[in-house]
Order: sequence, then structure tokens, then C-alpha cells
Amino acid sequence: MSYDIYIGNGELVPVEYDEYETEYFRIIDGKKKFFDVEVKRLELEEAPEFPNDKLTGKGNSRHPGYSAWDEFCEEAGVYSLFFNDEDGLMKHHPGFALLKKEHIVSIKQALENWKEAHPVTIDSNGNPDIIPGFESDELESQEIVHYDYILARLIWLDFWMTWAFTNCENAGVYNH
Repeated sequence: MSYDIYIGNGELVPVEYDEYETEYFRIIDGKKKFFDVEVKRLELEEAPEFPNDKLTGKGNSRHPGYSAWDEFCEEAGVYSLFFNDEDGLMKHHPGFALLKKEHIVSIKQALENWKEAHPVTIDSNGNPDIIPGFESDELESQEIVHYDYILARLIWLDFWMTWAFTNCENAGVYNH
């Protein structure tokens, strides 16, 4: 099982049957009509893209396994940001949470903390010892490259959360 996480503009989508109650509703023609809030997939040319991350590409969605996302959040120091019971961005699954400025600040701080705790060294040929990306079973060249998936996910979160907060009327994180 995995999360489907989208960052962008939250849009109300009518639920086709009335017995399905969500926290989002409106009174239309005297009846309570329920809605889900969704974020559509999109790609931006300027979005970051990482080695061995074919599913995400330059898109606003990620699809990590439950345990992989939990481990990432713990390791990166953002577990509370996503899962605390009061205002975690993914406290409801499925669910939608509006982005706030403090969420952006938290991700930027986590990214800086990670970079500081895991400095990149450059060899004599000017190559970094580790780059943001994901390990692959396929050896693409004779060189051994080490990828930092935590750095990649933090960069992805920083880009998309900042973009959504700046460009979307209902900027948020949607997961299902």
C-alpha cells in the first residue's frame, strides 16, 4: 500500500452519493451536498527532477509506500509536520490540508538541517560523493553514484509547497 500525495490547488469535487459524508459540504437547493477536496496532477518545466524517479518526474505528486514515507518523515525531522493530531498535513488519510506559511518555513528548515548534517564532498574530478535521487537496481555506468532520497524528497517538498503557496488560491496537500 502507498500514499498518493499531491501538492497544489485544492478543488471541490462533488461526491455522487449522499450517504458518503465528508467534512466538506454545501447546502444546495435545500439539501446538504457533500464534496471531496482534490489536487490535480500537474508538471512544471522548472520543477526538480531526480535520477531513478520516473513516476514523479517534474510532477506535483509522489507515491511512496506507507512505511517508506513514515521512515522519510522520521529521518528528515518532519514527522510532526505531517502526522501530528492537531494540524498535521496528513493527519487524515485520505484528506486535504491547507498549506500555511509555517509549513513552508518548517520544510525549508528541515532541508537546511539535512544539508548541514550531511555535507556533500567533491572529489578531485569535481564530482559530488552523493546527489539527490533514488537508488536503482540497474547500474547505468561503471561509476558508483550514491543517491540521497531524503534530500531529494525535501527538495521536492520545498519546491512544490513554495510553488503552491505562492500560486494557488487553495494551496494544500492532498493524500489518498
